[in-house]
Formats: sequence, C-alpha cells, structure tokens
Amino acid sequence: MLSVFICLLTLSLRIDARATETSLEQKQCKYTPDSPEWPTASEWANFNETLGGRLLRPSAPAAPCHPSNPLFDAQDCKYITDRWTNSQWHSDNPTSSLWQNWNGYSCLPDAKFECTTDGFPVFVVNATKPEHVKHAVDFARTKNIRLNIKSTGHDFLGRSVQPKSLSIWTHYMRDLEFHEDYSPRGCGLSIPGPAISAGSGAQMRELYRFGADRKVMVVGGSSQTVSIGGYLSFGGHSTLSPAYGMGTDQVIEIELVKANGEIVIANECTNTDLFWAMRGGGEGSTFGVVLKFVIHVIPAVPIASWSGSIVGNSSSDANWDAVAHIHARWAQVLSPLGASGYMIGTPYLLGPKNAPSLSITLPNVANGTLQKVFQPIINEVANITGGRTIVKGSFRYSDSWEKTVGLSNSSTDSRGFPGAGGTKLITSWLWDAESVSSPNLKQVLMNSIDNDTLLFQDFTAGPGTHNPPFMRGEGNAVNPAWRSAFVRPAAEMQWTGLNLEKLAERKSTLQTFHTAMKSLAPNLGSYGNEADAFDLQAEHNFFGIHYARLSLIKEKHDPTGVFYCVNCVNSFKWVDRDGQLCLRSAVGTAVTNVTAPISI
Repeated sequence: MLSVFICLLTLSLRIDARATETSLEQKQCKYTPDSPEWPTASEWANFNETLGGRLLRPSAPAAPCHPSNPLFDAQDCKYITDRWTNSQWHSDNPTSSLWQNWNGYSCLPDAKFECTTDGFPVFVVNATKPEHVKHAVDFARTKNIRLNIKSTGHDFLGRSVQPKSLSIWTHYMRDLEFHEDYSPRGCGLSIPGPAISAGSGAQMRELYRFGADRKVMVVGGSSQTVSIGGYLSFGGHSTLSPAYGMGTDQVIEIELVKANGEIVIANECTNTDLFWAMRGGGEGSTFGVVLKFVIHVIPAVPIASWSGSIVGNSSSDANWDAVAHIHARWAQVLSPLGASGYMIGTPYLLGPKNAPSLSITLPNVANGTLQKVFQPIINEVANITGGRTIVKGSFRYSDSWEKTVGLSNSSTDSRGFPGAGGTKLITSWLWDAESVSSPNLKQVLMNSIDNDTLLFQDFTAGPGTHNPPFMRGEGNAVNPAWRSAFVRPAAEMQWTGLNLEKLAERKSTLQTFHTAMKSLAPNLGSYGNEADAFDLQAEHNFFGIHYARLSLIKEKHDPTGVFYCVNCVNSFKWVDRDGQLCLRSAVGTAVTNVTAPISI
C-alpha cells in the first residue's frame, strides 16, 4: 500500500512539474524589476543563502566618476580611468564589457554623461562551483527572469552583457588539470593524450602558461585575456589552426548545466547531440552553461615566425597591389604548409609611420623553411609595385611556444585589447582559395574599409581546419564555411566617447563593407564570434547548413527559452524591447530589430 502511495505521489509531483513548465512556456515576456512578478527582496535573500553568499548586486562600473552618484570618489575614479582601456580590468568586473556600445553607454567614466545601471544585469552570481551555476539556472527558469552569462566580457557582439537580467559570472571557474591521456566518462575508451581539463573561465594566458610548463601547446586565441568558454563556442580560430584545426576541434568532453538545471556530461557517447552542437554551434548561453572543457593539446614543436609591416607611399595604388598579392600567395603557398598570420592596418594610410603590420607563424618545420617560402613573396611584392611598396620584417626560429605568443610573467595583460573601453563595431566574412584568386580581390579589399577602419585579416585557416586531425565524434557544428576558407577578412571600427549620430552612421557604413566582403564568396559565411551583431541573415551566415539541426537541439533542450544570446540559435523567437525579452509572437512581426542588444 505504501508503495502505491509513493507511486501516486511521484506521479503527482511529475504532473505538477509539467504544469509549471507549461505555464512558463506561456509567459510572453521575461520579468524585469518593473514587473509585479519580479522576485521580492526576501526571495533574493533566500536565493543568496542557497548560493552561500555568492550573489552580488553591483553598481555601474564607472559610478565613482559621477558626482551625483552615492559612490562618487575622485581617487576611485582615477583608478578606474587609468584602467578603462585595459582588457583585464573589464574582465575582473562582474558586469562590465570591453565595448560600451553593448551596454547602451550606461555608465562611462565621464561626468558629463548620465550613469545608470540600465544596460547591465541587476544581480550577479559569482559562480565558483557547479552548484552555483545550477542554482542560478533554476532560479532564472522558475522566476521567468532573463539570464545572462559572462566570463570576461571580451565579446564583439555584446552577448555577455544583458540588461535587467540575472547574470552568471564564470570568471573564477578556472581550475586546470593535465592528463597524459583521457577516458571520456561513460565511453569505456581511452584517448591518447596529452589533454587539459579547463574551467570555462580560464583565460588564454593561464592556459598557455599551464601548457608551457608541461611542454605542450594549446590551440587558443591571440588575445591572452579571452576565456576558453566564449572562445570555443563558435569554433575558435588560432595561430595553430591551419596546422591543427579550430579550438573546438580539440574538445574531448564538456561538462555543463542544462536549462532544466541538470548537470551533465557531453562527449562522443553521452549526450552526443549537445556534444556536437556545443562545439561551434553558438555561445555557451544557447544550449547550456559550460562548467568545464576537456581539450586535446599538442606536444611542443619548433616554431618559425616572421613579423614586420607593409610599407609604401600613402598616395600609391601599389599598396593595394601588394596587399592583394599577399592574400593570393597565402592561399597558394603559405596556408598549405600550416602557416598562420595576421594583417592589421589601414592600407589607405600606408606609410612609414602607420604601415599595416603583418605576422606569420609556421609550426613544426626546420629552421630556414619559412624564409625559403616567404622571401620570394617579399621579392614579388617589390617587383609588382616597382619598389613603391615593400614588405619589411625579420625571421625568427624558436623551440618555445611561450616566446612565440609573447607570454609575459605578469598576472595581468597591461597591453589591453584594441578599442577596449570605447565603441567597437565589426563585420567579417570567410574567403576560400577561389575568393583570393579573383581578379576582383583588389577592388573588394579597397571597398571593405575606409580611412577610419582597420582591415583586420586573420589568415588562420588551412589544412587543419579543412580536415581536423583531432576532432572527436561525428563532426561538430562549426560553420561549414571554415572547412574551405583560407582567410577571415574583417573591418573593425573603434572610437571613444558617446556619439549616437556617429554610431548610426558607422553602422550603416559597416553594412557596405560587409556587402563588399561577401561579394567574393556569397555562399560561404561568417565567424559568429567576430561578426556583425545586426546581421539579419545570421542563421545562414553564422551556421550554414547546420542551423536546422541546431534549432531542433535547442528546442529539445531549452523549449522555454531559458537561454538567449544575440544572433544565436532560435534567438529570432525573441524581441528585445528596451531590455525586456518578449516572445516575438506576442508582440507581432512589426518589430524588425529582433536580436540587437539594447535599443541603440
């Protein structure tokens, strides 16, 4: 009789749970602090107790710089302004993001502008353990609150700062563990190492240092303050990618919290749909909150490199001949060897004082190999331009990856990231071999930037990204365009201060640059971590043919929309109305700005 009672009680609880979930599905908008249903002070206090005191209610990052703010303090303001352009400072702040347009310029360190918390999360869970993340997801789901995920805030599309939300700050989930080999949980097999388990908040600098001490290399980002969580979500291109694949191609296992609050493992034999989707299919706030990655790492090999610049006459058309020639020869000669590199600058302003930089990295080759293949290209540029534009630099050879990436002994990155603390807009595309051999390449390059825009070319694709040597499972959700691309061209705009007219004008100009880049390879796509946040064709451009499958997986694991991020899978179902997320079906189709963060 008792067993029957228990069964009936269990069934009743299941029905109640389903009824709760059904009622949540019917919610038209996420609750905000202005909503009568917003949790009470006592509910927040109880939640904080559940978290062991990990709940924060931060002030605006630059509040001490505003005399009308109770936190005004001239000395604190100086401390903040001295660090406002430092990437690490913004990473170490629970709500700040690197680029202020994504929080609606809510609080700049300048007293002539208003300072509010309107563009930031209301509460922050300073998560250091899996249960902190679980409790936060459960609270946001049951209370129907917008949920934000932030690690470092290094995000070109503003996905890590959502207004009127509860934020999970994973910045201090940074445990690292080395494995000689690794056995994915539940699989009954052992994968030859080496490998590293990394908390989702671990930054590249920490990973590189940890790897260097163990004589291994990590396929990671060029900015050392980027965290592994956001980096891997859309693929993660790297200096090592042309030889070894995308960052997410190295992932062996993922530990995450699902929308229902369940802590699960995803690998090639457990939760295989999530394992496929979360390796390249979108930000960590799409399918679940990543707690930890296990990634394959590479035994250290010698590294050949070249660094220099493209120097010419600022009035000469030869500059563009040089830039176009380097693109074509990269796909023909350098990339097939596994070489990677970056070209950064403004060829329109080419000259001795502002020459675009060019760098090349070629792993696992004998000394002299890079010089043998790149010196002829240098000579070709000089011949093509009649000596008006030259490629000038020096070769190096090292057995230390640590030296190649410029890893410092400092615990912080004082160099910061270009444009940090100001406004950043970006658009990008992916080009294959046919694109860079097009007779239109030179004109397209010229049409992709202007004098106030950086041409930021990542030559970070090649044999390794086309056929990843270490990828587990049956492929992953990386944009298929990466599997044939050789270069990721990008246009980057950045400036300081608050000027909404300029913001609108530059957003419009950016669209013309996007159209130019896309014209060379209209059927390829873009890189979802470094792209236009207002791209109305993001479903195809960011995900390609994978989108339909990703949408089904999202619907299966997060049917009520606990997780949302800008231009992510199924984000089109939601409309951001001055910081409040509402179902598009509830507000009608007249709203066209579906995924743009903040109203501006």
